[in-house]
Amino acid sequence: MTDSVSLAVRLVVLVPFVASILGLLVARRRAASAFIASAGAVVSLLAGCRTATDVQRDYAQTLRPREVEAAPVAGPDAPLPGPARILRVRIYADADYQAQTLRWRDRVLGQLGRANKVLEAQFRVRLEAEPVRAWSRPDRAGGLDKALADLAATDPARDVDWVIGLVSSLPIFSESHEQLGMAYFFGRHFVLRGMDSLAEAEQLERALDKLAADERESLLRERRLHKETAVLLHEWAHTLGAFHERSPDWLMAPAYEVRQAAFSPESSRIVLVGLRLRNASDAHGREAWGRAYRDEVVRSAATAWDERTRQEALALARQLGGTAADGAPGGATPPTAAAPLLGARPEELLALARERLDARDRPGAIEALLRAEAGLASAGSDGRTWVRLAQLFDRAQTCTAAERAAARAPGVPAAEDVVAECTRLRRWYALPRAARGIPVEREHEYVAAIRAAETEVHRERFDRAKARARELEKAFPGSPGAALIACLADDERKVAARTKVSCAAAARADPEAFHPQHILGRIAFEERRWKEARALLQRALELDEANGEVWQEVADAHQRFGDTDALEETRARYRTRFGLELRPAR
Repeated sequence: MTDSVSLAVRLVVLVPFVASILGLLVARRRAASAFIASAGAVVSLLAGCRTATDVQRDYAQTLRPREVEAAPVAGPDAPLPGPARILRVRIYADADYQAQTLRWRDRVLGQLGRANKVLEAQFRVRLEAEPVRAWSRPDRAGGLDKALADLAATDPARDVDWVIGLVSSLPIFSESHEQLGMAYFFGRHFVLRGMDSLAEAEQLERALDKLAADERESLLRERRLHKETAVLLHEWAHTLGAFHERSPDWLMAPAYEVRQAAFSPESSRIVLVGLRLRNASDAHGREAWGRAYRDEVVRSAATAWDERTRQEALALARQLGGTAADGAPGGATPPTAAAPLLGARPEELLALARERLDARDRPGAIEALLRAEAGLASAGSDGRTWVRLAQLFDRAQTCTAAERAAARAPGVPAAEDVVAECTRLRRWYALPRAARGIPVEREHEYVAAIRAAETEVHRERFDRAKARARELEKAFPGSPGAALIACLADDERKVAARTKVSCAAAARADPEAFHPQHILGRIAFEERRWKEARALLQRALELDEANGEVWQEVADAHQRFGDTDALEETRARYRTRFGLELRPAR
């Protein structure tokens, strides 16, 4: 359907062009058949040609979030029909949030309104807010746990159902709910961060640089609105006892994702229990809530994020009967609270590592992950836990350990994805598989150094790049990183003779490195050394099959070399892999 529309648009655009060609052809008394053949060739060429903008626009579609919607609970658990019950909310925004958020009062009410569409449809409740208040917090340092405690101290929520605090956005891009919001279980307070993310905007600008600015801004706005709605609903549900779930598709997953669109049936039942019983003012009512909550936890045990989550939920059910409000022993428990403890269990260490990665503390995260690895090995953990460890090592850019952990879960697709990602990182940044002077806990330093030097090269600050190469060689003697930087810098300078020497040296230093093979292949193509170009570019393609540019270059090399069979095979492989067509060889 889309291809047909696209072709039609191209044909409409071509009408004046074709008419002008017709006039010229008639004037020159050329045969009508020649014109038809020429016009048909032009139409076919334009219809089959996909630009970098087209590819980026398709990729942008994969980044769009799903619409958050209600998933009504059926059967005896469903809420009673009728108008929505009004629940009162008081909202505070601190000075940092106000400074970072344009028209912040309107933004807050819009966020609440989108959440209400889900709450009214699914739970027959509506959050009705008083005018949003400025929140005076002289000391705004510290994490969300401190903000949550400040909020409870500012407003005990005696006359409203919930008090919500809004604080500054993160300086980094994070998908961890503990970095985006926090709530008291069975309480009346939760805090949310602003969702304007400069880091996310910069990532989109780099990834979608061929798209118009308004297209990127529209996508960024959609993602922000989805995150605002999803995180508010996530933290609100925590106050009613909903816990983290295994599936990443539900709103109660521990990490935020754009595909999250609804509460699971299990979380919905827990929320309904809380809405029905949370206002009990005596011990009998609290005990009733505790019993009903425990029954739902047992009923929904299989959905829990892990065994620890289930046990914590059961413990909270036991506490419900003897506690009353925020600040009491059972009411002030955040949904997750990992502490850096010596001798901590592997699950605690994994949670701690995730927090440290969100805070950009890679060394601290790697330390926790290596401890967790030792604990998992001695405990004989299952494949799922090893995959989580591998994914966190991968995120920390510690590939040797990530591959080691992934090997403990053979045949698991997620583990294979980790290995594939580490393979690509090794080839892109010449991270050697052998130790060669790079301890496992310092692999992330090596990758960061290469990236920093690469940035200097792209900014044409070649002296700085050269200095970084010297520092890299000193820090990691014998590693191929310095040779790779020299190759990239010479290529950026556009001096072919010098580039051929430095990139050949980089290829010898690490035969698995992608850039030297790619650069040497491009130079050979430009110098019309078709056979050599084809071999080098095919090698580059073997090293990075996700790179669409190299597929096109290989096709062009086959065309120039005159190997039509290899050209058609390359086109077919590309079509199978990406569902797209390569443009005709140049």
